[in-house]
Amino acid sequence: MNDQVLSYMIAIAEEGSLSKAASRLFISQPTLSRILQKTEDELGETLFYRTSKGLVPTPSGMYFLDRARRILKLYNDMHSDFCSINTLHKGVFTIAAPTRLCSIVLPDSLKIFKSKYPNVDIRIKEIAGGRTEEEVLSAKADIGFIYLPPQMEGLVSVPLFDIISDVLIPKGHPANKKAYFSEKTRTWCMDIRDLKDYEFILPDDSTNSRRFAERVFKAADIVPKVSLEAVNLDIITGLVAAGLGISLIPRLTGLMYEKFYDKVNIYNLDEKYDCTNTIAVIYNNDSSLTASTKEYMSILKSMNWDEICSKYRSTRHVNEPL
Repeated sequence: MNDQVLSYMIAIAEEGSLSKAASRLFISQPTLSRILQKTEDELGETLFYRTSKGLVPTPSGMYFLDRARRILKLYNDMHSDFCSINTLHKGVFTIAAPTRLCSIVLPDSLKIFKSKYPNVDIRIKEIAGGRTEEEVLSAKADIGFIYLPPQMEGLVSVPLFDIISDVLIPKGHPANKKAYFSEKTRTWCMDIRDLKDYEFILPDDSTNSRRFAERVFKAADIVPKVSLEAVNLDIITGLVAAGLGISLIPRLTGLMYEKFYDKVNIYNLDEKYDCTNTIAVIYNNDSSLTASTKEYMSILKSMNWDEICSKYRSTRHVNEPL
């Protein structure tokens, strides 16, 4: 068995069909079928169930595929490390993160990286927050960006910077009467406990944004009335603007609010709540870092995040209630 066979098995699993996998691999279906049968014979295990809907990995097959991906990553890592001899003139570097985090972290840091290593192939996987850790642990991505803390074991996390969260309330909503002006922060604020009787629109419970919100609700000793959920924060903001409820979401970028300024009031949380989210870069503790990853990590650690993220923490997005 070699790396080519491992790649063939992964292709079968991803396509769920011998014919589709064979077409993708540019080999004949009978040839791929023989390779699969030979591999299963060598292992003494059936790797795929043959079902009416296609080929589905057995428990043994799932174990095999997980190890196959790890082994292939070692091949790719070795290739990237040898490329470092030529100052990273070649190589593949994969980053996984939710879209909104990508928009904050990647532009400045990748600009520096690409200026030094223009020939490194950078692949960005924009995915839902909860899947970022899975991508890194399964060796499908070299690094990822998440909110701390990680939800899975086996990851190394390096904190980068903090962001705060906002309370979003439709203009004209009775909850606006609960707002107060803080002389200390010079901003309009909201005590989350004063909103316990209103309906919330919250991030999906699979997201880190939702875990942060639940932390605030727990600190306030309230159980929110959740009327709607969504993964995408832009959608949540739009639903608030439509008057369908109030929300508590991270202030990931002020730009996402601009088109809703005439429909939404935006408040800081009361200072007695822990309203910061820490953004971190994660990598797999089970594998050594590639040359590309080491260099990019070095760039991330050297960035002036206070300066880069000042616009995300600015109170200029918090407007007086009407």
